[in-house]
Amino acid sequence: MVKGISEGRKMTEAEVRALVDRGPFLGPEALEARLVDGLAYRDEVHAKLKAKGGAGSKLFGLQPT
Repeated sequence: MVKGISEGRKMTEAEVRALVDRGPFLGPEALEARLVDGLAYRDEVHAKLKAKGGAGSKLFGLQPT
């Protein structure tokens, strides 16, 4: 997992291991550490996905029971 994260985030494996040892992170901390690309509310994510998918696109997911 460390190797995949390091390749995807263009970090060394040592940098990723150091971040894992420091975690867990709140959203802004994860953003600053370059572990996530951005922060958004669910409705903002849905709007971006629909815009990217184009007219007629539909979202689906699992709902908690």
